Amino acid sequence: MKLIGKGLRTNQVRESLLTPEQLATLSASPEHPAFDGDPQRFRLGIEAHRLGLAYEYDPFFSLSIARVDPLPHQLEAFYEYFLKLPRPRDQSTAERLRSAARMIASSSSSTANGSTGGDAESS
Repeated sequence: MKLIGKGLRTNQVRESLLTPEQLATLSASPEHPAFDGDPQRFRLGIEAHRLGLAYEYDPFFSLSIARVDPLPHQLEAFYEYFLKLPRPRDQSTAERLRSAARMIASSSSSTANGSTGGDAESS
């Protein structure tokens, strides 16, 4: 079954396909809901749904909730280049990528702290 929802203010359309298993779990709501559910679970569900939809409105949503301030060229490199690359197929490739990312992060933090990252004996 295909569900289609449209935003009242944005007119943006979201479509979801339900499997037969998901359809079997659906139940009808009473005419007058009891409102006696767990409020923390409700808030968690609403927050999960909000995060699931947030990327539709803000393509850089992951950065808006992160505690980093990337520079414009870093955003461009990540979103326009790295995300379009094929994903690593084996564990050794993934480990090399993580190692390279750690080296880049440590070199950028040492540059931010005032060190040049070069040899100390050359000066």
